[in-house]
Amino acid sequence: IAAEAGARTRWAGVVSGVFLALVVVMDVALRRTRWGRSVMAVGGNVEAARRAGIKVRAIYLSVFALCSTFAALGGIFAAARLAAANQSSGAADTNLNAIAAAVIGGTSLFGGRGSAWSALLGILVITSISSGLNLLDIDSSIRYMVTGAVLLLAVIIDSVSRRTRAAAGGAARPRPGALVPAPPVSAPPGRTRRSPPSRGRDGAQPRVRLRHAERSP
Repeated sequence: IAAEAGARTRWAGVVSGVFLALVVVMDVALRRTRWGRSVMAVGGNVEAARRAGIKVRAIYLSVFALCSTFAALGGIFAAARLAAANQSSGAADTNLNAIAAAVIGGTSLFGGRGSAWSALLGILVITSISSGLNLLDIDSSIRYMVTGAVLLLAVIIDSVSRRTRAAAGGAARPRPGALVPAPPVSAPPGRTRRSPPSRGRDGAQPRVRLRHAERSP
């Protein structure tokens, strides 16, 4: 029994180390690479990303393939931790907790915003909520309702903040077809702008006589 407990402890340390390494790698990939910037651009506006020359189909394919790989890796880790696996494994509230953790961490459901560290923060929050509900011995249906309420609150906050940012950007940006006043033209340094001389009634330019000031003896 002691040997089995020690093996599980070592395996938990290995899983935690691999998980933290994956978080660091994904954070660097999302913030420091061209692929990560393309993912954010496609999530923010697909049409703008396509017009910018980003291969949208390739980005979709790579993101879905990476998501499936991480899901399979998580299933392997869960089966190794429980030392058992069946057809109902991961069929409880796994998907709900995964989505709630990402949204609570700041990842937008509308796309274009999020990071690996924020998702890790969301995982810690949703795990703390689930652990507290389990310690209180609350029914599973109530746990689902609490998790769903937290997810709904996070989605509402994300939607409101998104509309606020859009309204602030629209207020600072002129409407299409609106008349924008031209900026004033300043004269070059050392020169002054002179208005052109007025013309006479016949259109001829009047002559200007210059008088020299008399010098005092």
